Amino acid sequence: MFTRIFNKEPSNNNSKLALFEGLLKEYGGRVYSLACRLTGNKDLASDLTQEAFLRVLENIERYDTSKPFENWVHVILRNLYFDWIKRYENLHAVSLNGHKEGNNRELGETLPLLEADPLGQAINREKQALVQKALKALPAEFRMPLLLCDTEDLSYEEIGRILNCPIGTVRSRIHRARKMLKEILAPSAGGVFS
Repeated sequence: MFTRIFNKEPSNNNSKLALFEGLLKEYGGRVYSLACRLTGNKDLASDLTQEAFLRVLENIERYDTSKPFENWVHVILRNLYFDWIKRYENLHAVSLNGHKEGNNRELGETLPLLEADPLGQAINREKQALVQKALKALPAEFRMPLLLCDTEDLSYEEIGRILNCPIGTVRSRIHRARKMLKEILAPSAGGVFS
């Protein structure tokens, strides 16, 4: 499907719509999932995902087909996300001890609910909520590489290409992000993560 999509040059609105739908069907779920984890907001993640794919369509002739398409979309999403942060993130700061606003379940959904009993499920939900708040508290420059590594399973090299930084910087940011998460979670976890 991938080569079939890119071998077609969209010449009219119908073929552009077909291209958009094909790309969204193939890659939309993973891009949306990353956007949810980055923003912690389903509506914003949906908007960023849609905007990312619209930008893909606008710039499809610039895509280098010898490189992974998903990495290119992640770069576009990264740029949109950082633009959003510059405009809005300070207005929506989240306190780790404050009241949770809205439904931000996406950030912690990477922790599986392994327990079948209600107590185990409640403990896992608590873990997810703590991780959501901790991830949201991380600066974007550390949150993005951590999520790309740990939730998207990308290599350091791929993350470096997406973030346009050296592999050493990627490793350092991921290490620092994990250290910050540990520091953030330690006092509020109360032994939940041990």
